[in-house]
Amino acid sequence: MEVAVSAARWVVTKALAPVTDGLLEAWAASAGLGPNIDALKMQLLYAQGMLNNAPGQGRDITNPALKGLLHKLRQLAYVADDALDELDYFRIQDALEGTYHAAAGVDDLGCLQALALNARHTARYVAGKIKSMSSCSRAASPLDAQEDIGGSRGCSCAGGCSMPKVASGAVQAAVGKHFPCCYSSPHTSELVESSNVPAASKWWLLCGACPPKAPTQRVGTTEETPKLKFDRVEMSKRMIDIVEQLKHVCAMVSTILNLELLSLSRIPNPDVISKDRPKTTPQIIEPQLYGRDAQKKIVDGITRGEYSSEQLTVLPIVGPGGVGKTTFTQHIFEEVKSCFQVRIWICVSLNFTADRLAQEILEQIPKDNSESKNSSKEELIEQRLRSKRFLLVLDDVWKYHDDEWKKLLAPFKKVGTEGNMVIVTTRIPGVANMVRTVDHSIEMEHLGPQDIMSLFEAYVFGDQQQPWQEHYELHDVGLKIVKNLKGSPLAAKTVGRLLRNQLTRDHWTRVSESKEWESQVSDNDIMPALKLSYDYLPFHLQQCLSCCALFPEDYEFHAEELVHLWIGLGILHSDDQKKRIEDVGLCYLTDLVNQGFFKKNVSSFGSPCYTIHDLLLELVVKVSSYECLSISSSNVMSIQIPPSVRHLSIIVDDADVKDKVTFEDYKRGLRALEKRFEVQNLQTLMLFGEYHANFSRVFRGLFFEARALRTVFFSGASYNVEDVLPNFPKLVHLRYLRIKSSAGFYDDKSLCVPSVLCRLYHLEVIDLLGWKGRFGSTRYMSNLVKLRHFVVPREELHSDIFEVGKLNFINELRAFRVRKESEVFELSQLGKLGNIGGLLGIYNLEKVQSEEEATESKLIQKSHMQELILGWDVHRSNRNPTFEENVLENLVPHRNLQCLRIRGHGGTNCPRWLSSNLSVKNLESLSLDDLSWGNLPPLGEMWMVNGLGLEYQNCNLGQRFQNLKRLELVKIPRLRKWVWDNTSHLFSQLEELTIKDCSELTELRSSHHSCDQPQQEKSMAWFCRLRSLRIKDCPKLLSFPPIPWTSGPCSAVIEQVGNGLEKLVYIEENGSESTYSLEVEGKDGQDCVFLNKLVFSNLTYLKKISVERCGCNSKELTQLLSLVPELTQMKIVGCEEIKWLGVAEQSSTSSSAAAAEKLYHGQIGQQQRESKGGVDGVLLLTPQLQKLTIEGFPELSLLSYSLEGDREGGGLQGLRSLQSLKIRNCPMLLHSYSISSIPFLTSLQELMLMDCGEFRGEGIGPLLAQCHLTKLSIFKTPNFFAGSEPLDKELLPRSSAHQELDLRTDDIAGFLAAHRCSLLSSSLTTLTIGSNEDAERFTHEQAEALVLLTSLHTLVFIYCEKLQCLPAGLNRLASLETLQIVECQVIRSLPEDGLPSSLQKLDISRCPAIKSLPKGSLPSSPQLLVIYKCPALMSLPKNGLPSSLQNLVIWDCPALKSLPEDGLPRSLQELQIAGCPALVSLPKNGLPSSLQKFVIWNCPTLKWLPEDGLPRSLQELQIGASTVITSLPKGGLPKSLQVLDVCTCDNEELKRQCLKLRGTIPKIII
Repeated sequence: MEVAVSAARWVVTKALAPVTDGLLEAWAASAGLGPNIDALKMQLLYAQGMLNNAPGQGRDITNPALKGLLHKLRQLAYVADDALDELDYFRIQDALEGTYHAAAGVDDLGCLQALALNARHTARYVAGKIKSMSSCSRAASPLDAQEDIGGSRGCSCAGGCSMPKVASGAVQAAVGKHFPCCYSSPHTSELVESSNVPAASKWWLLCGACPPKAPTQRVGTTEETPKLKFDRVEMSKRMIDIVEQLKHVCAMVSTILNLELLSLSRIPNPDVISKDRPKTTPQIIEPQLYGRDAQKKIVDGITRGEYSSEQLTVLPIVGPGGVGKTTFTQHIFEEVKSCFQVRIWICVSLNFTADRLAQEILEQIPKDNSESKNSSKEELIEQRLRSKRFLLVLDDVWKYHDDEWKKLLAPFKKVGTEGNMVIVTTRIPGVANMVRTVDHSIEMEHLGPQDIMSLFEAYVFGDQQQPWQEHYELHDVGLKIVKNLKGSPLAAKTVGRLLRNQLTRDHWTRVSESKEWESQVSDNDIMPALKLSYDYLPFHLQQCLSCCALFPEDYEFHAEELVHLWIGLGILHSDDQKKRIEDVGLCYLTDLVNQGFFKKNVSSFGSPCYTIHDLLLELVVKVSSYECLSISSSNVMSIQIPPSVRHLSIIVDDADVKDKVTFEDYKRGLRALEKRFEVQNLQTLMLFGEYHANFSRVFRGLFFEARALRTVFFSGASYNVEDVLPNFPKLVHLRYLRIKSSAGFYDDKSLCVPSVLCRLYHLEVIDLLGWKGRFGSTRYMSNLVKLRHFVVPREELHSDIFEVGKLNFINELRAFRVRKESEVFELSQLGKLGNIGGLLGIYNLEKVQSEEEATESKLIQKSHMQELILGWDVHRSNRNPTFEENVLENLVPHRNLQCLRIRGHGGTNCPRWLSSNLSVKNLESLSLDDLSWGNLPPLGEMWMVNGLGLEYQNCNLGQRFQNLKRLELVKIPRLRKWVWDNTSHLFSQLEELTIKDCSELTELRSSHHSCDQPQQEKSMAWFCRLRSLRIKDCPKLLSFPPIPWTSGPCSAVIEQVGNGLEKLVYIEENGSESTYSLEVEGKDGQDCVFLNKLVFSNLTYLKKISVERCGCNSKELTQLLSLVPELTQMKIVGCEEIKWLGVAEQSSTSSSAAAAEKLYHGQIGQQQRESKGGVDGVLLLTPQLQKLTIEGFPELSLLSYSLEGDREGGGLQGLRSLQSLKIRNCPMLLHSYSISSIPFLTSLQELMLMDCGEFRGEGIGPLLAQCHLTKLSIFKTPNFFAGSEPLDKELLPRSSAHQELDLRTDDIAGFLAAHRCSLLSSSLTTLTIGSNEDAERFTHEQAEALVLLTSLHTLVFIYCEKLQCLPAGLNRLASLETLQIVECQVIRSLPEDGLPSSLQKLDISRCPAIKSLPKGSLPSSPQLLVIYKCPALMSLPKNGLPSSLQNLVIWDCPALKSLPEDGLPRSLQELQIAGCPALVSLPKNGLPSSLQKFVIWNCPTLKWLPEDGLPRSLQELQIGASTVITSLPKGGLPKSLQVLDVCTCDNEELKRQCLKLRGTIPKIII
């Protein structure tokens, strides 16, 4: 009952909101509705007082009659809320149009006087309109034509006021002879409709019940959009009816509530009553613990003494209800009890008081003979535990009170022993975070799929072994049930109890389909356990959760999204004027996270998001179902819809449009909803799904009468809003509008945001960030005086708003552009925006007219503003440095500002509020861009340069930023040096630093550069939190500290600096903070000592290194490699100083530069002795490398000896983990070696040799015998295959005989020898012959050798410039499935003897000489034929395409004029034709009856689809890019069609035709 009372109280309070400030009452009085609104207000206040006096929290009273009456009261309150809200709408409209003033004394004038007053002011206004119209053209303007739509029954004025019906007679009597067609409408929310008189004769009439305001200067009105009219009589009747009903219901509710209070007075105070929670004990109930391997590491920590050094450790175990916290703790308690002398288990539950818990704890501790009898409980605990190690478990803790917690722990902290532990189990993360003394809690997640299945089997089948073998008929149903358990152990226990007694398929299916376990009500069942957490929440948090029931499962919420939604639903309220409702919303979200309902995660885009676990979401859906309802195809026919539903979502999954049958079934279900609930009561409507637009016609009919909507969210929209909500212009209650286009939806100019938005005066949130249609004009958005958030993708949509100062509540204004031509774009407009809490961007500040105008922006008063952008046009021709400097001095922001960006300012000095008199010390982000300041903010010791090139120091002593996290310096031409002061701690919080385009910058360094402390250590101390460093385009920068500048993970990008360094990039790999890569590129012809720019001791995260064209010292590079213990990949290109390559010993890796120095000299000593001291430039690789690429070393050689002095370990043998080796353009590296003399490692899987000079491979056999190669590439190494003796297959390891090999080579003659191909006959599966500039034909021997490759699956010919034909005998390759011919310039046809019958895929790409595919050249077997960019191809073979062909793709063949006249193969299922401008028609005989997918893209001369229609089997039709097809087949589209895609088509007529088909085809993508 408590929830029912709270819900009714909330609606009543919400209904009273419009009458709290007196404005609406004054307006209503002037409109003749004073008595009505007073009566309604009094009755609502009575209801509010009555409900406030109802039983409070904790009263669990069940009274069905009272519940029904409270429900009726809530519904009446909603009706009252709508009425008052509608009145407030017309009040705002009149105020905006200037057509009244709220005069409380109008009623006192009497009826006749009031009517006369109305008539007099109406006539005066009309006379003014006639005078203004006489100077205009006789032709009606477009605005006039739009004002009145479709046949009016009333009058309307440009000012926006309509005449109440009761006054219409008097007004007509006064002016009727001039305007005989004037009359009023009985409908309150009806659009003013145009009369039947000619457009040139249109007139406007001001109708009001009070004198108008004095004329005010207005820049524009909303005459483009129709205006709603107000019917006073109808509203009066509604309000009288509501009051009467409220009186009757309130009287009955009050009577029953008084009786309830009377009966409750005899019950003790509920505060001393603890909810009935089952007591837990340390006794193990569940004999086996499933999963939890990671969490059980706590046992090892306790037994190994991990916590023994601390006197008292508090370790929380946190997780949602039913996840198994208590069961897990019972097992832990049992396993570690031998480590503690005293073990205590207390079940805390909801009653957390230190005195009670101390008493229970004391009872479990053995008495001590020396204890004092007169001691307190706390003293006795201390005495009994003295010199003992103890374990205390506080199970099921719900509350945290700091004083009570400290009082409880106080005696335990005085025990004097170490290794004591308190384990706290709680379902509330906020409690866990407050009590823990360790760095993290143990989080109990739901079980994984395997563990939950094992637990399910145990609960259902007991100890039965292999139960599914005996009950195989239950397995598929069981899998479905387990999936629905969402990993919850308690849910498994509940459902196990339901299933184990009836092991029949019928029973299991019934339980599965009904989710019967959710309706179990025992305390030990899952839903009651979860509902306890929900009931514990205050009502406002329950409301916040309820709206989440409308969203799909696994939906990722963002904080801003939730807060905006809660604003739209009217949930958020602030009693503190200094606290905005956005801040209230964020506090609510934090509370829900701390209560365990939301979990904070990182979205797929890397931004923070919040999710609700599936079972908690199901609970929310269940408890909020009386008002919130989510409909999907799975429940559309079966779901129970209570009459009280006011919030509705409809979810369309991809599976709902997978075929015609499913689509039609869902349509029928949706149509049936119209009779199942009162759509006119809906306040929230949400539509989800990429393809829900295909149900737009159904939605249009379903929601035609939905006029009470306050919240609208369309996700996946590809339509105009009016297509779904035809009465959208009449949604006078609308607070929240959010539209997101489909993910694959392209910008569509035919779709536009409704212009009527500026008439929906109650709007508070408009979120169109994901909208991809047009936006129209935002000129009159300032009419939305309640608007708080206008979220759009383009900043000009903000900057175009006229009189933006009227938006008093707007939270963010991304762009305000100062304009000289109009006062509505002066900075004084910004002075009125007192609620700015996000970003304020001010641009074109060069157009400010005076310093006073800058002051009028009142930035210093905007205490909630988080981000400020001040921009001057950087391309302006005229600058006034002194004036611009004074303007900026007057643009002082509030001290709470967090982010500041200044760009293009023409002054010569930094403003005082940012330098000497720093007022924005709390800045978290500072960006300075394109500034010629002679001084800068207090960022350390700055050395500037003046116009004469002389340096001078700029330093602001005593000033510093306290929390600067992001700093960006761009185009600061006067900055010469930047020195960091080691006393100011300026950068202790800095996370991002960017320096760009500073043309004079020469040095970055720490102060006291010559002191003993290394510079990099200082950098690490000062930049301890740095995560991103960017330095770019600073051509004179020669000196900066080595990177990274911090000991933690930090990315660094340094490009285009002046020390020979082209690029140095140190960044995360694949978004992992534990994996970094280093890429260094030097400038050609310049020395690059990049190693001086690295902190050797701080590269522990480095896994990958690439060094290109750097004049680096091999000794230092060796040292670097030895200090990177996790390095697995290395690429080194063109470093001329490196002459020799070897491998360091495994045991020689070290973590210090001194050890690395010793390593280098010691390990190359043997090589020096061998070569008589002539070895210089030796690079020693680390032995743990897995991938190595060496490129561009004309003189590089391998060390012939190992570092231990023997030849067996020479070369690259030390790389024992090497899997991939790529060598390019290193002719001397392997010059004196062969495969037999350089034994490759068995770990090698990929080898690529290119431009390796005279290296002799001596055949591929030894290589296969040694390695586990899966990929071998040999290019421009002509002797690799030469001079080898045949190798017997028997000598190969058995594993290599079955190993699949991908070989790529340009050496046709070398490779295609009979003995080599025979050797590879069973292992070579992919062969690529390419990059051969000489071969014209294959010899007979080569063709015969190729045929020996009996395991070949894929054969590729690529970049064979002179090859005239393919080798003969390809038809004998019995295993060949794929043949690709790519970039073979002179090949004209396929082999005359045909292709193998095993061929499945044929790909011919970029072969300009191929004109046709001769009949008979193709076997019947291929299923896929791809012809791509063959410009000479004119036709396909007549009756010659493969009979089994299923997929035909023809792209970019400009000469192709037609497809085979006799038709395409009957087996064809997919046909794609793209980029064929000469194709004018499709086959005369039509398309194959088997065709399922047909794509036409960019075929501009193809004018029509087959006249006889498309195949009846067709399921998908795509028409895209340039096309002249303007109509669909006369016979219509086949009924089998499931997808019609014209989203990329540029033909608007065709799109319009397809749009008409929505609702007849499951997926129409436009």
